Amino acid sequence: MIGPMSPFFDASSCPSCRAALPIRPLRCPSCGVDLTGVTVTELVGALRLADSLVDRMRADLTAGAPPRQTPIAQHP
Repeated sequence: MIGPMSPFFDASSCPSCRAALPIRPLRCPSCGVDLTGVTVTELVGALRLADSLVDRMRADLTAGAPPRQTPIAQHP
């Protein structure tokens, strides 16, 4: 069984280039992307939401929830 992990949000790496980040950076020291402001706040919220949805999927699996009848949306 897969243990808890955060596959999408990782405060220790840059969301743009995945380089290691220092504590509380304002910019990525590797690629220079701004890590402050509205856009990064929205991105962090979205990544944390994705992590919570994955956790729910795992919880459903553990609880023996029946599979959904509708398939995952396909990309064109």
